Amino acid sequence: WNSNNPSKGTVTNQSCAAKSMISACKLLTIDAEELIVITVKSDNTDYGTVSVSGGSGGVATVKSGSSVTITATPKQGFKLKSWSDSGSDNTKTSRTITATEDMTFTATFVADHEHDYSIKGNTVSAATCEDNEVVSYKCSQCHLTKEKEVPDTKLGHDWSSGTVVAPTCTEQGYTEYTCSRCNKTTSDTFVDSLGHAWSEYVDNGDGTSSRTCSRCQAVETITNTPNSGEDETNPGGTGGGDGEETGNGE
Repeated sequence: WNSNNPSKGTVTNQSCAAKSMISACKLLTIDAEELIVITVKSDNTDYGTVSVSGGSGGVATVKSGSSVTITATPKQGFKLKSWSDSGSDNTKTSRTITATEDMTFTATFVADHEHDYSIKGNTVSAATCEDNEVVSYKCSQCHLTKEKEVPDTKLGHDWSSGTVVAPTCTEQGYTEYTCSRCNKTTSDTFVDSLGHAWSEYVDNGDGTSSRTCSRCQAVETITNTPNSGEDETNPGGTGGGDGEETGNGE
């Protein structure tokens, strides 16, 4: 500091401050470049969980060269098969690694026993007329469950005595049965349709003639075809006309 030249001292202080900021920025840049991200994952969280030292949620950010411990914790009835890397200690549940680059480690867990699924649990779906009951069974050595069909539990249909549906002119007749449990229907004892019981053609006076079925009241209309004479069944000479049926059509 120069009391005779305070402005020079001020410049010197500002320069020092500026240099300090530059140095700090350089240090921050260096630190940022040296940070390494280590990630651990479980292939199935129902079988086991994982953690990494110095991190949370399976992720740790550390300086390059740092030692990091990754841990696999199997749940009851399971064991660690291996980590996803090719390290010589990749079957150990707890490992210490050196962070040299961003890395991800996935733990694969497997059962340490043969599942027996011997403990009967809740009904998943009740038995129906056509399907067996389905029940959830739990393994006696772990928490895993499996759905099983219970043999010979289907109810079978409870058919009604049957309802006779009479044949019509155009539809066959049959006997229909309904299940009292599921309302499904089935049919048997089929009878052929009756066919129409036509009347004689009647001339409509407009170039057409019509006839009517005495059972279902269906009407068939045709275009008259002129000819040299009329017959008793086709007044107006309609023998060669085109027909169109209307009415109930049963």
